[in-house]
Amino acid sequence: MKKSQLYGLLGGFISSAALAVLYVTDKNYLLEGYEKLSWLVIWAACFVAVAQERSAKEDQFIGFYEALRPAFQTFVYAYVIKTIFIYLLFVYIDPDLLELSKQKAIEIFIEHKPAEEPQEIFNGRLEAYKKEYFGPRLFDLGIMLEVILGFVLSAITAFLMRRDRPDY
Repeated sequence: MKKSQLYGLLGGFISSAALAVLYVTDKNYLLEGYEKLSWLVIWAACFVAVAQERSAKEDQFIGFYEALRPAFQTFVYAYVIKTIFIYLLFVYIDPDLLELSKQKAIEIFIEHKPAEEPQEIFNGRLEAYKKEYFGPRLFDLGIMLEVILGFVLSAITAFLMRRDRPDY
């Protein structure tokens, strides 16, 4: 097993465990943005994977593209595990979280009501919004955006951890 796979699995399970602690502490933590703290665990796993890849090299030199591959592979493994855990948590383990997320989304929708919009039009939009699905999806634009963000974080990690050969 490659180090990027190992650290990806480890990062995914640790971030899932952190989410489980948030869930046990208070369900609302998952809906108030504390879920994003699991990204720090995944990013730390990416750093460790690249550092291990660099130290495994005989001469300790690793270029940007050589560092990008293990960083992004680690991210993908960890992110898939975290996403599956969130999906199982919301859909099968505690379906009440769907109702809580719906209430939270409706509160945010009402808070961001445009001042110049007539009340009748806003009420119609609110009713249409309430009929939408508020749970996690395994295939969604949000997931694609998070994968792109993960690639950017992997590129930053690779840039910070690269060590090019000297030109002498």
